[in-house]
Amino acid sequence: MKLNPLDIRLDFINPRLSLFNFSSEEDVIRHLIQYENLYYLIDSFMVYGYNTLGERLILLDDNKTYTVLEGNRRIAALKSMFLYKNLLKASYRQKVSTLKLEDFWVNGDVIKSREEADYKIAAKHIASIQDWKSIDKHVYYENMFNRLRKQMNTSHSIAYIKDTTPDKERDIKKSIRAYKFLSSIHAQVKIKNPTLKPLSLLNNDVLISRVYSSIKKTLNLKENADFELIPKAGKEEIYNSILLSIGSAAWDEDNEKIRLNTRTFSVQKDWEKIVNDDQIIPGIKLLINKYLHDTQSPTISDEGNNDSKHENENPVKSSGDKTNQSLYQGRNTNQGTITNEPEVSQERKYRLFVIRNNIIVRKPTNGILFNLIDAICLYDDTSSEITKKSSIYNNIKFTTQPSDDILIKENCVLENSKPNLYKVNASYEEQNVTFDLIIEPEQSNARPKQDLLFDDEWRIRMVSKLDEDIDYHKIRDVIYSLSLYKNLSKIKMQDVLIVTFLIRALLEYLSKAYIDRYPEITQRNNGPDNLGNKIKMVSEDMFNKNPSSFNLEQKKSIKNQDDLELINGIVHDYKTVLSNQDFIRIFRKYKPFIESIINLL
Repeated sequence: MKLNPLDIRLDFINPRLSLFNFSSEEDVIRHLIQYENLYYLIDSFMVYGYNTLGERLILLDDNKTYTVLEGNRRIAALKSMFLYKNLLKASYRQKVSTLKLEDFWVNGDVIKSREEADYKIAAKHIASIQDWKSIDKHVYYENMFNRLRKQMNTSHSIAYIKDTTPDKERDIKKSIRAYKFLSSIHAQVKIKNPTLKPLSLLNNDVLISRVYSSIKKTLNLKENADFELIPKAGKEEIYNSILLSIGSAAWDEDNEKIRLNTRTFSVQKDWEKIVNDDQIIPGIKLLINKYLHDTQSPTISDEGNNDSKHENENPVKSSGDKTNQSLYQGRNTNQGTITNEPEVSQERKYRLFVIRNNIIVRKPTNGILFNLIDAICLYDDTSSEITKKSSIYNNIKFTTQPSDDILIKENCVLENSKPNLYKVNASYEEQNVTFDLIIEPEQSNARPKQDLLFDDEWRIRMVSKLDEDIDYHKIRDVIYSLSLYKNLSKIKMQDVLIVTFLIRALLEYLSKAYIDRYPEITQRNNGPDNLGNKIKMVSEDMFNKNPSSFNLEQKKSIKNQDDLELINGIVHDYKTVLSNQDFIRIFRKYKPFIESIINLL
């Protein structure tokens, strides 16, 4: 069915839009132009027309009134070209003025209920190259969960979501918890600051990866059937004040001195210092003491665990259960510390499971065949997975038969191990599990590798690190665009210039982003304002900040700018040529530079 795009309504409860409470389509399109790079789509439509290959719309039919469930940005772009031209830049208003609407009618798959679209939308945005930002995924699961809870209980709702999305049940629950927690903080800060931006335009990483588990443990918070944290009866007002203080510290754009972020709260054990210092989140110590008065002492020590991603690890138990030590439960005397509570065991129990039963590896050249930790996993008493970053994994021992020709060091299988089938035993406390590990010999007739700039895993890893900050959307777009040409063995002659521009743009954008993030480095440099000097400044500063992630050899490599001149030559000199191997060599040289900047942003 072919439809006029101007007759199709935008979906106001789309995860990218529902946080904003838009009152009109014009407001939606204005937002998408400003924050979602709608001009990129408009440029594509003007050059190639509306191309639906592999990108069909999903349309909800409500008595012949159509709402787009999948393809909101595309419909918004078309409406901006023909219905809301006044929202576009003057140059674009001129460009679209000659286009004919009948050339842009669209096809789509028409459905009768939102449930029919759930699997398709989730598969595209949660597990594919068109991943949503983290907050978009949280909103998607929250919206879907709320819709289902009107019809069924919590467990059935989660089971339905799991059946229609690629994520595991624990990830779905984690997303819903994240949204509930963020929205509760946002609501409190919004009362104080009505101009506060919507959640999707705020940096939320530290609140989810660090603060959630810390405040839940400190206040011994429980959650209801809808995954909302519930304060103790009579303590709601103090709890809201705690949320306000946390949100103000994380989102106060005007006061950099009290900003709460992943630099000031870099690992979980920093929580103790943040509370006691009472600087990053002013007043938090007093509020916590007030909340816990006459109930229990705040428990904010971390037992040295640097797990920053797992929200349920080391949960604080109620009286009578095992608990962490409290910073406030005792007083110092000349004879030592006198506590108000009897000493209790701090031993914690985790369950050990195999997650990869049959592992096949081939002998590599880098010294390591396989990290055995990747074959197993620990779960806590709430059936939540313990992240592999947790130090608790150091207590797991791996063994094989004494006669086996396999070398294991620090839980890694080394390359000198002989090809064979091995039974590997993993033990933790009194638990034992086994799995098969097959080491295959090297292939003498291995197929030649493709000329790849980078693989999908690298792209996903880099883009996910940039996802939380809306300011970096153009950098994400460049990486995604470059991934379309990553296989240089298939590159066409006319695409060489595109790849060159994209690589140069990526280096330029990242260098500027780093300088914006650390403006003090410009005070130490009086060189010219060109890309070469920017790269030099940034590489030296990264080396000084963290030589373990950007080392001296990489800094020296960047200092030689012959390759940068080759890239500039392609742009400015029609005689300059580059081969596939030149592109690969140049990108490999700058890859550590790119990774280090993204990690530091």
